[in-house]
Amino acid sequence: MAMTEWRPRRVLALAALGALAGCVDAGERTPEPSAKPSDAATPAATGGVAGAERVGMLPAQELPAGECGLFLWPKQVNARLLLFSLSGEATARLMLDGRERTLPRTAAEGPSYYGQFLRQTFAADGFEVAVRLVAEPGQGVVNGALVRRASVRVVAEDGWRYVLPAAGLIACEPPD
Repeated sequence: MAMTEWRPRRVLALAALGALAGCVDAGERTPEPSAKPSDAATPAATGGVAGAERVGMLPAQELPAGECGLFLWPKQVNARLLLFSLSGEATARLMLDGRERTLPRTAAEGPSYYGQFLRQTFAADGFEVAVRLVAEPGQGVVNGALVRRASVRVVAEDGWRYVLPAAGLIACEPPD
């Protein structure tokens, strides 16, 4: 591939960075997460909140050709990917209790934007994850929507609960 050839994945990555730059309040400051993947779920990486270490950050996720997905990051400086949901599979991926988990969608309400609903719930492996979001189609995202406000609520079967404010985007990778 020539260096001047633009690939859709690069455009998606640039759109994601631009969208998130407008989502984080400059006044918000939390400790910077460690660059080591093994530290992704430490209290320092989650803002020092007790119990937050049960929710980790995902590695980069690839959006397959012809597929749409929801990418959410916690609303904090230098945040890493919190949740990834593939529209066609109706699943959500999260890092919970040190393991990457893929949870199936068990409920969905409200309008759908590119296969992602404004209110959706995913559950399996002793966890229930409720996602609530406000999607703004367009807003500089081609074939997608900006998500300036979202919340991710995680409830474990042992009674542990955690809610994270988030932001992100819904994006679609064109078919090959």
